[in-house]
Amino acid sequence: MKLKNLHKLWCLVLLSVTMAYANIGGTAYLEIPANGTQLNSYGVKDANEPGVAGVTVTVTDANGQSQTVTTGASGSWSVNLSAPARVVFSNWPDYLDSAPDGNSSATSVQFIDSDSSDVNFGLLDPNDYSDTAKPQYVTPVKISGSNTVSTEMALVRNNYDDEGLNKRFYKGKGPEPTVDAEAKDIGATWG
Repeated sequence: MKLKNLHKLWCLVLLSVTMAYANIGGTAYLEIPANGTQLNSYGVKDANEPGVAGVTVTVTDANGQSQTVTTGASGSWSVNLSAPARVVFSNWPDYLDSAPDGNSSATSVQFIDSDSSDVNFGLLDPNDYSDTAKPQYVTPVKISGSNTVSTEMALVRNNYDDEGLNKRFYKGKGPEPTVDAEAKDIGATWG
């Protein structure tokens, strides 16, 4: 009777060790622009950036073996395959986009040369960066000279989806920009 129980215990221990050991893993996380006191680093999972659950991760090793997992509530994932390997992130929530590439976060398809628990993937919510899908942008107008009394436009604002040269330029047919500052207010501007 004791031998039978010892065998069950040994199988349970062996299964637990096998499940706990993962060669490749990482985190899918939400890039946040700031942490309240300073800007976060793009492509690096900062302490205040939460994981993203439900992202599909498919890892294929050099022998063609694949494992597919889904990120948990903390955004973490792991598989029992060894590098070199191809890691593909997919099926993230529709409201998120792939974040800018950085040192610790890369594109949705990554190639790794050695086993790692830091194969991370950053996602961003565009609404964290603008309150509209088509924001306005501000640009300086190149003006030379001192321009201390000139009423020429020096700083203008346009809509994101405006097309063509604005009507103030030769043969311009596009919408006229909003003038935020004249040359007499800000002086010469360059780029």
